[in-house]
Amino acid sequence: MGSQVQPPRQPEGYHKLAMLMGPNTEVAIFRRFGSLNMFNLLFMQAELMELERKFTTACLDDAASDINAVKEYCRNFVKLRKSDQHENKDQLQLLQTIRQKLQDYTLTLAADVANLQRPENNNLDLLKKWLQTDSLGNNFLTGTEARTWSAKHKGDFVVLSAPPSDNVPLLPSLSSLPLNIFHRCFGKSRSRIPDLETGVLKYNDLAFRRFNKLIVTTVASILPIVAIVVLYAVKGTWRRIYVTIGFTALFGIAMACTNARKAEIFAATAAFAAVEVVFIGSVSGS
Repeated sequence: MGSQVQPPRQPEGYHKLAMLMGPNTEVAIFRRFGSLNMFNLLFMQAELMELERKFTTACLDDAASDINAVKEYCRNFVKLRKSDQHENKDQLQLLQTIRQKLQDYTLTLAADVANLQRPENNNLDLLKKWLQTDSLGNNFLTGTEARTWSAKHKGDFVVLSAPPSDNVPLLPSLSSLPLNIFHRCFGKSRSRIPDLETGVLKYNDLAFRRFNKLIVTTVASILPIVAIVVLYAVKGTWRRIYVTIGFTALFGIAMACTNARKAEIFAATAAFAAVEVVFIGSVSGS
């Protein structure tokens, strides 16, 4: 009897989801549990306040003690550390408890979770679609876990990898338009094979960013010349004003698709509009 070769086993469930999130950190989206974090901080704060009260009382009691060695606890930490060998060790025990609680409280308070960026809508939609597709996530989430990425918690999501807020395009949907068009036209080509483990088709993000930058730079470079030509061809001051509004808006949209900051977009758009206004004035006066 010949032996039958078994196909390689593929990861499923959370293992497969982890393999998706590992190299694609833009979809590594998690809940930060904002309300629970605040409740936990409030609980630890109240606990520390009670410990602080008890510790203060213990310090005052030791300072008023009839035992000279106990009185020295507030002046000599060596004796305080050695107090665990004696009966009067409440102050040291409370201090040790406070130290651990305070460390946990400080770490929680200084956690970077609150400073993480929110995920982009298209990446969140991609993650949900992956989970719901039979050949990918296969709806493996059950029970309360099935509501982890529900729309109810949309404001509570954070992403582990996200560009700084200053580098996020004002119109991310337009910035991703070339990639969406390319995927629809060529993404299903036989020459492009999805990742065998996650089923995700990957593209070179850097290449598309450069392509977007090339397109936007070309459009932004041509717009002033095109605007001048159109303004020269159009007759009438009011018509030229309407054309100026249209070209200025188009220039602003093109700039919004880049990683330029809001102040830079405003300055560039204002300069572009100023050139148009000067040209209208010179043409109208001639």
